[in-house]
Amino acid sequence: MKAKTGEIKKGNKIVNKGKIKGRRTIRAISRIISEINNNEYLTNMAIYIGAVEPRMKKFARTHKIKLASHCILVTTKAITHSLRDSKKAQCISVSGSEIISFPTARYKMALFYDKLNNGFVYVSKKSKFILHPNYKVKVDGKIQSVVNYITASQIKDNGVEFENKGRYIKI
Repeated sequence: MKAKTGEIKKGNKIVNKGKIKGRRTIRAISRIISEINNNEYLTNMAIYIGAVEPRMKKFARTHKIKLASHCILVTTKAITHSLRDSKKAQCISVSGSEIISFPTARYKMALFYDKLNNGFVYVSKKSKFILHPNYKVKVDGKIQSVVNYITASQIKDNGVEFENKGRYIKI
């Protein structure tokens, strides 16, 4: 059974069966953030948030970077990591609304390749979202390699970090 945008998969069952792609993703991520805020028990689930966009595919092909899939997943573990208390204490945690809007907002963000960590970084004016092109995650009870959302945080230095030509390549 193949997941559609925004569907949450638990084992072989699709848990979230919304009708509208964009809203399905928003509802799924919103539900996870609500559970995190309410300190509810979370099982690790994967949410398909959309296709890998053409500029990432082209860069990966040109630079011989293996993209494990043509879609991007986010797990409850990654969302929890983005909102963890240690990030809040350092004032670098992103808001839940930024995570919820990421699947659609990413198309308007700058995209960089991080040579040090072998990952892609979407950058807005105040936040960065990190994706790994070949990350092993458990989906449908099996370990699969996927393009995975890893974490997000606020940018502290107005993006000066991304001017490091030795580490980042702008796509």
